[in-house]
Amino acid sequence: DEMLKKHPYKQTNLKKLILWLVIIIGAVLLVSFLISIFYANLPKSTTLPVSANTIINSLNWWN
Repeated sequence: DEMLKKHPYKQTNLKKLILWLVIIIGAVLLVSFLISIFYANLPKSTTLPVSANTIINSLNWWN
């Protein structure tokens, strides 16, 4: 509890939180990018699940 009361500890904690957010966002973008490549390479006859179509549509909207 003493550590929580010190100001520098809070600052480093905030930096760690920001770092984790950046890592998580980067990972999500990377995964969605890989998924879009994977589904783009599939034959057009392949029926995709609704969730996959939604992901692709959202990716196309973002790009």
